[in-house]
Amino acid sequence: MCIKIINIREEQWKLLDNYRRKMYVKYEMKNKLFKSIVRNKSLPISYRYYATFQKSLLPKSASIVKQVNRCVQSGRQWNVLKKVKLSRFVFRFQSYDGILPGVRRSSW
Repeated sequence: MCIKIINIREEQWKLLDNYRRKMYVKYEMKNKLFKSIVRNKSLPISYRYYATFQKSLLPKSASIVKQVNRCVQSGRQWNVLKKVKLSRFVFRFQSYDGILPGVRRSSW
């Protein structure tokens, strides 16, 4: 029963992370547009203030900072290797089994 609860929690974290990534892609252009307007010193202050206000109305989940690198298999967020998107434990087990191409154990 404990394993089932953990698996459900991992799936929930994966779904939440995927939702945040989709929200970022959806609002990326608006966010960059408002940011460029706010930074443009040649525009009147009223335009820049309005752009700041509109930027604050965007959902917080649309921010790039809210995204977390997670292991695609286990859902773990710590010690995730960027190239393969696997946690160190999953990477080690898959490399031992020979599942990952081009990876092998070192021996000297």
